[in-house]
Amino acid sequence: MIHVAKRMNKYRHILISIDEVDDVFEARSEGDVWKLIEMLANDWKDLRKSNISMDISTHETDFIDWRILKRVDYFIWMAGASVHGAYSMIKLQNLVSDLPIGTFLIEKRKMDFGLNIFGKIPFAQPSVRIEGLKGEDFNLSPSATKKLLDAYDAMWSDKREEEIINLDEPGEQKIIEPEVITV
Repeated sequence: MIHVAKRMNKYRHILISIDEVDDVFEARSEGDVWKLIEMLANDWKDLRKSNISMDISTHETDFIDWRILKRVDYFIWMAGASVHGAYSMIKLQNLVSDLPIGTFLIEKRKMDFGLNIFGKIPFAQPSVRIEGLKGEDFNLSPSATKKLLDAYDAMWSDKREEEIINLDEPGEQKIIEPEVITV
């Protein structure tokens, strides 16, 4: 798809976003997958000329094929990330490991980096864990579906109002346990 988009796109800006990119461009791939990654690595250098941007994310840079990783221009390092010395100018792991919640380092590969801050996302829906669902192809009865939707709607209304009131209040960010709905 990326190869075709590069060849065919002329005017539109395209953003391709891949989460868990190490599942797609695995570091120790073999056979046809290795060949496809090689093709993309060759295409990657011309993506900007074709007005295509790539946004990729992973938990560990070591899991990404080096042919792709060497083409990445910017890294965002968040707490818990393992900094890979071959691709980063950040040599002290503690700079990343000790970042407080809500901060991150953004780095132009091997050139410059700086601290950045993000705030709470306003109007975020509450986390919900639903107990009583089994398997991937579950079926809910109409009454269970209504119960679930009503409970979720009530939670969303309460949380949204709470977030509107508290948006400008300073304070620590807290990890809130998800609400539990049993169906």
